[in-house]
Amino acid sequence: MPLLIPFIVGAVEAFFGYVAENAAAIAISAAVVAVAHVGYDYLTKEDTIEEEKDKSLEAGTALAFLGIVTVIANISSIESTIDSETIGTIADGVVLSTSSIMNDVQDSITSIDTATDTTTDEPKQPTIIYRMASGTNQSLTPRPGKDATGLSFNTVRPVSGNYVYTTMEEVNSTGVLVAIKDGATHVSIVPVDMSRMPEWMDSRASAETNPHPFTLLLKSITIKVKQK
Repeated sequence: MPLLIPFIVGAVEAFFGYVAENAAAIAISAAVVAVAHVGYDYLTKEDTIEEEKDKSLEAGTALAFLGIVTVIANISSIESTIDSETIGTIADGVVLSTSSIMNDVQDSITSIDTATDTTTDEPKQPTIIYRMASGTNQSLTPRPGKDATGLSFNTVRPVSGNYVYTTMEEVNSTGVLVAIKDGATHVSIVPVDMSRMPEWMDSRASAETNPHPFTLLLKSITIKVKQK
């Protein structure tokens, strides 16, 4: 702990300059060093998250002020045997140690808060879309002149009749077709390259024998449901 060096310097100076007279100063310096070490060990031991946060703050504060109170309580007896420069060194050490301990406490609490922040965004639910259709190739191919803006799907499940369903995300993941929500519940499926829409519509007449690649792709990602 680099910030404890002033204590050591003060103790050594007192020892060599005033071995006998300054025994009290040496003892106080050693005590403050011990307190700082105890505080550090206490703050770094494993504990439950909430207990560590509470105890770290309480212990760090108590230990820091204990060092200050110890020096203040003995300052009158120390003054008679230690010069002002040595007293200043010890006092500076107490202040620096206090600051170090409180910084360790704050860093410990911050790291705990960061480590326990497990907040994550909830995964977005896929948007299911339905089309009243038998699921044949022709039913999954847009009609010429009528479906120029796209093959119609809906976000509302049909209550009767056969239908197929998929998700907007599944369609968009193909990179070839795209699902566009163009109404409150209406969704249109079109090619990413709209210049190919006419050829897709023109293939409807022969969809059962010679289906367009877009039709086959859409069929592969839809599920057929039969109901009365």
